[in-house]
Amino acid sequence: MKIGKIADLPVGRLLAVDLFVLSVLFQVFLVTRLAVLYHVLKAVFFTLLLLLALGLIRLARREKLLLLGLVALVAVRLPYYAHPTSLLFSSDNALEALQPLEIQDAKAAPFFLLDSSGHNGTLKYLCVAFLWDVLGTDFLTFLLFQLLIYGGFLVLLYDLLRRIFDERTVLLLVLTQFAFIEVLFDYSLFLRAAPYLEMLFFFVLGLRLFDFTFRDPRRVFAAVYFFMIAFYLHSLAVFLIVPGVLTAVLYAAKGRSLLRAVAGILAGAVAGLGHLFYYKLFYPPPPPSTWYKIHFFPLADFSLERLPAYLAQIGRDFWISFHHILSYEFTYNYGKWDGFDFYFSSRPVKTLLYALDRTFLYLALAVLAAALVLAAARIVRRRVFETAARDWIYPFLWLLVLVLIGKFFILSPSPYYEPRHNIDLAFLLVLAFVIVGDAVLKAPKVLSAKSLAVIGLSTLFAAPHYFTFLKVAAFKQRSYEILMPALEANGIRYLNTDFSLAYIIHFLSGRKIKVTDSVGPTTIDFFYYWMREELEAVPEERMAYIFLTDKYPWEEYLLDDTRRRMNGVLTRLKDRGIPYRIYDLKWYLLVVPGPSRFRDVPERPGPAP
Repeated sequence: MKIGKIADLPVGRLLAVDLFVLSVLFQVFLVTRLAVLYHVLKAVFFTLLLLLALGLIRLARREKLLLLGLVALVAVRLPYYAHPTSLLFSSDNALEALQPLEIQDAKAAPFFLLDSSGHNGTLKYLCVAFLWDVLGTDFLTFLLFQLLIYGGFLVLLYDLLRRIFDERTVLLLVLTQFAFIEVLFDYSLFLRAAPYLEMLFFFVLGLRLFDFTFRDPRRVFAAVYFFMIAFYLHSLAVFLIVPGVLTAVLYAAKGRSLLRAVAGILAGAVAGLGHLFYYKLFYPPPPPSTWYKIHFFPLADFSLERLPAYLAQIGRDFWISFHHILSYEFTYNYGKWDGFDFYFSSRPVKTLLYALDRTFLYLALAVLAAALVLAAARIVRRRVFETAARDWIYPFLWLLVLVLIGKFFILSPSPYYEPRHNIDLAFLLVLAFVIVGDAVLKAPKVLSAKSLAVIGLSTLFAAPHYFTFLKVAAFKQRSYEILMPALEANGIRYLNTDFSLAYIIHFLSGRKIKVTDSVGPTTIDFFYYWMREELEAVPEERMAYIFLTDKYPWEEYLLDDTRRRMNGVLTRLKDRGIPYRIYDLKWYLLVVPGPSRFRDVPERPGPAP
């Protein structure tokens, strides 16, 4: 086939078909665990990468500005990718990086940590395993694949919204990458665990494919199928799927095609959830755990007299969740700013970033309120059913708000405020910025004053979390450069430390150092429980320990707790007559039983004062 004909292929459609085939075979792989499917899936995946490369050629020919935005997407993250292991902020994301290694070893269905906890979306980790088969194990590959998913999310979002709003306005907002929404920027770097971004990608893919006129049942089926894949990847997708399906039902009822719509929706749902039905019916449940156990509001306790209190609680939960999707990491690290002692340590810079963070928080709230007013006005004027392909977003926006209010209510006994648990709210905010931007900017030219102002403000409002992440990354990189050589020089093979550090060391050592987090203060007993059981049988004279020092930017109560635990370990070693040394690695104290093997690391004899 000639190059010209290749470039004219329907790349978008072929990509959707490839993703469909990949996910269908993935479901079969999960159910059967046939090792041969590992190699079949790898071939389908690399076909997908070839189609993506062809898609970039197409962008270079037809969508130069969008391609420029994708280049910027990578460029602004180069300071992080220069030292990729520095983005291993905690054991949460180190555990995610360990999954492709486990999948590579077993050539088996990629269960979350191979059955150590509940079955959760693992398609990305299978794909990373394929890449590591070819390129070798490198955390940068993991990060770049995460960035590929983020870029795909932005392209899909652009292609979806330009069919509703002015193309130049949508392009401008996508070019700014919504980097001012901290949780999305966070996931573009993969600083937090779990497949929330992949879930969002497949949900938006479903929205892009959905035919709200119901003239093409194949598109309805495919869209709902990808909705269900999103749900498989993470159950939080239900809060996006419900308003999406309700919006579809409204349009189907208006167009008198309800039966056809329900048939397509049910068919897609069954196809997308088939493997989950199998697990519920035939597969043993995961080990019991209280981690992230969901508690629902007991409806039997509902009282109309307490309605004002319920509304106040919902308002509080909304505000905390909204605040966290915009500035959780910045706020969390703000009080520890000086402890990271890298990049922008001056107090005026810290104060300026704080002011920008607060300003954007209230600006974003105003944008959300304005978008809801604009959508309500459109609905009240009964214009939402004029053009289904363009107007569905307005009832969807309000239905999403109502579903989120219900979510806050039913989770009110124990809500989750972490930004990843409210990425559905982040998606609502993304839509709000596009709706308001379309109304205010009025199709700006690329180099107009309006466009440059939007780009400049977006850059400013992204600065607080951008530089906070950079400070933490630089700190982590320096600390690992001190810690890992010390462990290697002393021949450490068994290590007990806090959860925040344990699985980072396991990954960075190439799994040569076996770890447990039973010494705490933070300990989670269901990750790699078999390795924990193995280390519990290791004699104490062969077990090393790491404790965080007062110089480590951590909460004071955790530092107090770790000091107490360290003194307990040292007392026990002393009482049992086991010699040991303590090595001061600035942010860590490494306790090594037996004679020291160090030659070039400062040491301090125990016990600690």
